[in-house]
Amino acid sequence: MRSRFELDPSEDYGEATPALREIFRAWSAVDWFVPLRDREAAERGRRRFEEHNALARGHLPDQFPETLKIRAVVGEWGEFTALCDHVRSTAMKWDWRYSALKTLCHRHSEAHGWQLKDQLHRARAIESWPDPRGGALFIRIFDHTMWGFTPRLDLEAAFRASSVAPEKPALDAAAWYFDYARMDAMHCVEWQLAEDHAQLAGNPFLPLLRVYAEGLLPFSLARDELVLFALGPGLPA
Repeated sequence: MRSRFELDPSEDYGEATPALREIFRAWSAVDWFVPLRDREAAERGRRRFEEHNALARGHLPDQFPETLKIRAVVGEWGEFTALCDHVRSTAMKWDWRYSALKTLCHRHSEAHGWQLKDQLHRARAIESWPDPRGGALFIRIFDHTMWGFTPRLDLEAAFRASSVAPEKPALDAAAWYFDYARMDAMHCVEWQLAEDHAQLAGNPFLPLLRVYAEGLLPFSLARDELVLFALGPGLPA
Protein backbone atom coordinates (compact mmCIF):
# COMPACT_ATOMS: atom_id res chain seq x y z
CA MET A 1 0.00 0.00 0.00
CA ARG A 2 1.42 3.31 -1.08
CA SER A 3 1.05 6.88 0.07
CA ARG A 4 1.56 9.15 -2.91
CA PHE A 5 2.13 12.87 -3.20
CA GLU A 6 2.81 14.71 -6.44
CA LEU A 7 3.60 18.39 -6.66
CA ASP A 8 1.08 20.43 -8.59
CA PRO A 9 2.92 21.32 -11.84
CA SER A 10 1.80 24.92 -11.41
CA GLU A 11 3.58 25.22 -8.06
CA ASP A 12 7.10 26.69 -8.11
CA TYR A 13 9.49 26.29 -5.18
CA GLY A 14 12.50 27.84 -6.82
CA GLU A 15 15.77 26.04 -7.56
CA ALA A 16 14.81 23.13 -5.31
CA THR A 17 11.69 22.18 -7.32
CA PRO A 18 13.30 19.34 -9.38
CA ALA A 19 14.79 17.87 -6.19
CA LEU A 20 11.42 18.01 -4.46
CA ARG A 21 9.87 15.98 -7.27
CA GLU A 22 12.62 13.36 -6.83
CA ILE A 23 11.95 13.26 -3.08
CA PHE A 24 8.28 12.55 -3.68
CA ARG A 25 9.13 9.87 -6.22
CA ALA A 26 11.20 8.21 -3.49
CA TRP A 27 8.34 8.56 -1.01
CA SER A 28 5.83 7.14 -3.49
CA ALA A 29 8.09 4.12 -4.06
CA VAL A 30 7.53 2.97 -0.47
CA ASP A 31 5.15 0.02 -0.33
CA TRP A 32 4.28 0.08 3.37
CA PHE A 33 4.02 -2.99 5.57
CA VAL A 34 4.75 -5.63 2.96
CA PRO A 35 7.33 -8.46 3.01
CA LEU A 36 10.83 -7.95 1.61
CA ARG A 37 10.94 -8.19 -2.17
CA ASP A 38 14.22 -10.11 -2.35
CA ARG A 39 17.08 -11.42 -0.24
CA GLU A 40 19.36 -8.49 -1.04
CA ALA A 41 16.90 -5.87 0.26
CA ALA A 42 18.20 -6.07 3.83
CA GLU A 43 21.79 -5.41 2.74
CA ARG A 44 20.73 -2.56 0.45
CA GLY A 45 18.72 -1.08 3.29
CA ARG A 46 21.69 -1.36 5.65
CA ARG A 47 23.89 0.54 3.16
CA ARG A 48 21.23 3.22 2.73
CA PHE A 49 20.96 3.66 6.47
CA GLU A 50 24.71 3.89 6.88
CA GLU A 51 24.73 6.55 4.16
CA HIS A 52 22.01 8.45 6.03
CA ASN A 53 23.93 8.20 9.30
CA ALA A 54 27.22 9.35 7.76
CA LEU A 55 25.60 12.41 6.16
CA ALA A 56 23.75 13.27 9.37
CA ARG A 57 26.87 12.80 11.48
CA GLY A 58 28.66 15.39 9.35
CA HIS A 59 26.18 17.95 10.67
CA LEU A 60 25.40 16.64 14.17
CA PRO A 61 28.15 14.34 15.48
CA ASP A 62 26.87 14.42 19.05
CA GLN A 63 23.64 12.68 18.00
CA PHE A 64 24.80 10.36 15.19
CA PRO A 65 27.53 7.81 16.09
CA GLU A 66 30.60 6.96 14.07
CA THR A 67 29.67 3.27 14.10
CA LEU A 68 26.28 1.61 14.41
CA LYS A 69 25.20 -1.80 15.66
CA ILE A 70 22.62 -2.71 13.00
CA ARG A 71 20.51 -5.84 13.32
CA ALA A 72 18.15 -7.05 10.58
CA VAL A 73 15.03 -8.76 11.95
CA VAL A 74 12.28 -10.51 9.99
CA GLY A 75 9.12 -11.10 11.98
CA GLU A 76 5.35 -10.95 12.09
CA TRP A 77 2.88 -8.42 13.41
CA GLY A 78 3.46 -9.41 17.03
CA GLU A 79 7.17 -8.58 16.79
CA PHE A 80 6.42 -5.33 14.96
CA THR A 81 3.92 -4.26 17.61
CA ALA A 82 6.38 -5.13 20.39
CA LEU A 83 9.09 -2.98 18.78
CA CYS A 84 6.66 -0.05 18.46
CA ASP A 85 5.66 -0.42 22.11
CA HIS A 86 9.31 -0.62 23.19
CA VAL A 87 10.29 2.54 21.30
CA ARG A 88 7.30 4.44 22.63
CA SER A 89 7.90 3.34 26.22
CA THR A 90 11.57 4.33 26.21
CA ALA A 91 11.14 7.64 24.38
CA MET A 92 12.06 9.65 27.48
CA LYS A 93 15.51 8.02 27.40
CA TRP A 94 16.10 8.07 23.64
CA ASP A 95 13.73 9.32 20.97
CA TRP A 96 15.42 9.04 17.60
CA ARG A 97 13.09 11.34 15.71
CA TYR A 98 12.91 14.10 18.31
CA SER A 99 16.39 13.79 19.83
CA ALA A 100 18.27 13.34 16.56
CA LEU A 101 16.28 13.75 13.33
CA LYS A 102 14.15 16.73 14.30
CA THR A 103 17.15 18.48 15.86
CA LEU A 104 19.20 17.80 12.72
CA CYS A 105 16.56 19.36 10.47
CA HIS A 106 15.86 22.29 12.79
CA ARG A 107 19.50 23.29 13.16
CA HIS A 108 20.07 23.04 9.42
CA SER A 109 17.05 25.24 8.67
CA GLU A 110 18.15 27.69 11.34
CA ALA A 111 21.65 27.88 9.85
CA HIS A 112 20.18 28.66 6.43
CA GLY A 113 17.61 31.13 7.76
CA TRP A 114 14.66 29.00 6.61
CA GLN A 115 11.35 29.25 8.51
CA LEU A 116 7.90 27.91 7.73
CA LYS A 117 6.27 31.24 8.52
CA ASP A 118 8.32 32.89 5.76
CA GLN A 119 6.73 30.67 3.10
CA LEU A 120 3.48 32.63 3.10
CA HIS A 121 4.18 33.89 -0.42
CA ARG A 122 4.41 30.28 -1.65
CA ALA A 123 1.37 29.04 0.25
CA ARG A 124 -1.91 28.26 -1.47
CA ALA A 125 -4.99 29.83 0.06
CA ILE A 126 -7.64 27.20 0.75
CA GLU A 127 -11.27 27.39 1.73
CA SER A 128 -11.67 23.88 3.12
CA TRP A 129 -9.52 21.13 4.61
CA PRO A 130 -8.28 18.89 3.17
CA ASP A 131 -7.47 20.92 0.09
CA PRO A 132 -9.44 19.26 -2.75
CA ARG A 133 -6.77 20.20 -5.31
CA GLY A 134 -3.78 18.86 -3.40
CA GLY A 135 -0.20 19.04 -4.59
CA ALA A 136 0.82 22.16 -2.64
CA LEU A 137 3.56 21.96 -0.02
CA PHE A 138 2.18 24.91 1.92
CA ILE A 139 -1.32 26.17 2.55
CA ARG A 140 -2.42 29.53 3.85
CA ILE A 141 -5.19 30.16 6.35
CA PHE A 142 -5.51 33.90 6.80
CA ASP A 143 -1.91 34.97 7.57
CA HIS A 144 -0.76 31.58 8.85
CA THR A 145 1.35 29.13 6.82
CA MET A 146 0.93 25.39 7.34
CA TRP A 147 2.37 22.30 5.71
CA GLY A 148 0.12 21.06 2.93
CA PHE A 149 2.06 17.79 2.66
CA THR A 150 0.01 15.45 4.82
CA PRO A 151 0.25 11.93 3.33
CA ARG A 152 -2.13 9.30 4.61
CA LEU A 153 -2.63 5.56 4.36
CA ASP A 154 -6.03 3.90 4.51
CA LEU A 155 -4.71 1.03 6.59
CA GLU A 156 -8.09 -0.42 7.52
CA ALA A 157 -9.23 -0.63 3.90
CA ALA A 158 -5.94 -2.17 2.81
CA PHE A 159 -5.97 -4.80 5.51
CA ARG A 160 -9.66 -5.61 5.01
CA ALA A 161 -8.71 -6.65 1.48
CA SER A 162 -5.92 -8.85 2.79
CA SER A 163 -6.23 -12.53 3.52
CA VAL A 164 -4.18 -12.12 6.72
CA ALA A 165 -5.46 -9.06 8.56
CA PRO A 166 -3.61 -8.02 11.73
CA GLU A 167 -5.29 -7.60 15.09
CA LYS A 168 -6.24 -4.11 16.24
CA PRO A 169 -3.07 -3.54 18.34
CA ALA A 170 -0.96 -4.16 15.23
CA LEU A 171 -3.19 -1.92 13.13
CA ASP A 172 -2.83 0.86 15.70
CA ALA A 173 0.94 0.32 15.77
CA ALA A 174 1.13 0.53 11.96
CA ALA A 175 -0.84 3.79 11.98
CA TRP A 176 1.48 5.21 14.65
CA TYR A 177 4.61 4.10 12.79
CA PHE A 178 3.48 5.62 9.49
CA ASP A 179 2.57 8.90 11.16
CA TYR A 180 6.01 8.90 12.78
CA ALA A 181 7.83 8.02 9.56
CA ARG A 182 6.16 10.65 7.39
CA MET A 183 8.04 13.24 9.45
CA ASP A 184 11.17 12.01 7.67
CA ALA A 185 9.71 13.00 4.32
CA MET A 186 8.79 16.43 5.67
CA HIS A 187 12.32 16.88 7.02
CA CYS A 188 13.71 15.79 3.65
CA VAL A 189 11.65 18.47 1.89
CA GLU A 190 12.50 21.15 4.44
CA TRP A 191 16.21 20.35 4.14
CA GLN A 192 16.08 20.80 0.37
CA LEU A 193 14.11 24.03 0.58
CA ALA A 194 16.63 25.42 3.05
CA GLU A 195 19.45 24.47 0.68
CA ASP A 196 17.49 26.01 -2.23
CA HIS A 197 19.12 23.95 -4.99
CA ALA A 198 18.48 20.77 -6.97
CA GLN A 199 21.45 18.68 -5.77
CA LEU A 200 20.30 15.90 -3.44
CA ALA A 201 23.64 14.24 -2.69
CA GLY A 202 24.01 15.96 0.68
CA ASN A 203 20.43 15.52 1.93
CA PRO A 204 20.66 12.96 4.79
CA PHE A 205 16.93 12.23 4.77
CA LEU A 206 16.72 10.92 1.20
CA PRO A 207 18.70 7.70 1.95
CA LEU A 208 16.34 7.15 4.88
CA LEU A 209 13.30 7.29 2.58
CA ARG A 210 15.05 4.73 0.39
CA VAL A 211 15.45 2.42 3.39
CA TYR A 212 11.66 2.38 3.68
CA ALA A 213 11.39 1.69 -0.06
CA GLU A 214 13.38 -1.52 0.47
CA GLY A 215 10.61 -2.75 2.78
CA LEU A 216 12.60 -2.10 5.95
CA LEU A 217 11.29 -0.29 9.01
CA PRO A 218 14.05 1.26 11.17
CA PHE A 219 13.75 1.19 14.96
CA SER A 220 16.46 3.11 16.81
CA LEU A 221 16.79 1.47 20.22
CA ALA A 222 19.72 3.63 21.34
CA ARG A 223 22.02 6.22 19.85
CA ASP A 224 24.21 3.50 18.33
CA GLU A 225 21.80 0.54 18.16
CA LEU A 226 19.37 0.00 15.29
CA VAL A 227 16.92 -2.70 14.21
CA LEU A 228 15.92 -2.88 10.56
CA PHE A 229 12.63 -4.76 10.78
CA ALA A 230 10.83 -6.45 7.90
CA LEU A 231 7.57 -8.31 7.88
CA GLY A 232 7.92 -11.97 6.97
CA PRO A 233 6.39 -13.82 4.00
CA GLY A 234 2.74 -14.66 3.91
CA LEU A 235 1.62 -11.33 5.31
CA PRO A 236 -0.42 -8.60 3.57
CA ALA A 237 0.99 -7.59 0.20
